[in-house]
Amino acid sequence: MRSAGQHLENARKLYLNRHCERALSEVNKALERRRNYYYAHILKGNILFELDQDELALQCYERAIEILPANYEAYDDKASTLLIMGRAPEAEAFARKSLLLARKRKTRKLNLALVYDTLAKTLLEQNKKNEALRVLREGIRKTQSRILEILLERVLHHKQSRPKSRNSKAKDG
Repeated sequence: MRSAGQHLENARKLYLNRHCERALSEVNKALERRRNYYYAHILKGNILFELDQDELALQCYERAIEILPANYEAYDDKASTLLIMGRAPEAEAFARKSLLLARKRKTRKLNLALVYDTLAKTLLEQNKKNEALRVLREGIRKTQSRILEILLERVLHHKQSRPKSRNSKAKDG
C-alpha cells in the first residue's frame, strides 16, 4: 500500500506532464490517506484550476489555508485563481497576505518573485499602476528576478499580459 506522500509525488509528476485527470485521482488517494495534507490540497486546487473547475480549486486553497494559515502558498494560488476569474479586489487581499507570509519565511527568491508578481498583477488589473510599480521595484530589489524586470518593462511600456496557467509555478515543499 502506497503512502500519502507517494501518491502526492505521483500526482505532482502527472500534473507537471499535464495528465490532470490521472493526477486528480492520485491526489485524492493521498487525501484519503491523510485528510489534512496541506500540499495535497494545494496540488488538488492547481489540478482543478487546470481542469477549469475554479470554484472547486478555491475551496481546496481555502482548506489548505485552514490547515496551515502561516504558509504563503495557498494564499498566492487562491489570489492567482481569483485574478484569472476576474475578481481582482478579492485577489489583492490574498496576494497581500501571501507576500506578508512569504517575507517572514526564508522563501526561495524565485517563489518570492512569483508572489510579488501575483500582487503586482492584481494591482494592475485594478488600474493601480503606481502601487504595482512600487511592488515590482521592491520585488526586483529583494529577489533580483528577471521575471519581475520583464513585467516592470511591460508596465512602463503599457504591454501588460494576463496569466494563463499556473502549471510552471515553482513551489517550496
